[in-house]
Amino acid sequence: VDVSASVGSSNYPKEVNAIREMAKVYLENGIDARFTVISFSDTANLITDSLTPEELLKALPENDGSKLLPGVGTSYAPPLEIFKDMVSQSFNDPDTRFMNKDLYFLTDGAPGDASTYLPMWQEYLDANREWLDVYALGIDVGDGAAVLQHLLHICENDPSHVTFAEDFDAIADLLRDRVQSEMGNLLGGPSSADGAKVVY
Repeated sequence: VDVSASVGSSNYPKEVNAIREMAKVYLENGIDARFTVISFSDTANLITDSLTPEELLKALPENDGSKLLPGVGTSYAPPLEIFKDMVSQSFNDPDTRFMNKDLYFLTDGAPGDASTYLPMWQEYLDANREWLDVYALGIDVGDGAAVLQHLLHICENDPSHVTFAEDFDAIADLLRDRVQSEMGNLLGGPSSADGAKVVY
């Protein structure tokens, strides 16, 4: 989740509430899930590590963005590198080894490191697309043309996995709708047990 200066401190609680809405969907449908939250700007921070939906709701209180550790610029590499490390750990954990992995990438801007990092990310996707689904949400990005190209790279060049929000007030409903729209896959995924997911 993007916590660069352009997001603004008044919007950090809205990002937290959006994450909470995602967790509630899993909880309401009885789907086993583990949530890892990574905030990023020009650096990245691991905010929560492999929490159940119930644990996440306790760890990130409603309307409280204080735990997101805001920064200044926008760089996609730091959070995606943490993500890759956490995925490696999940494959070594018997509780999450056979769960499919979903990455939700929230940002309000294009990265400063796109030309150097996104080609390496594409290589990672090519090698791991069998068990990984990536979704992106561009927030308050105007016409979205420039950011769209970067988010398409993040999402395996699949336009159906990219959503745009007019402002931060809309992101909770959009993320909840996205998770609910995938619910059929969650409950019937061929390589996961009962739709179990690790969500980043």
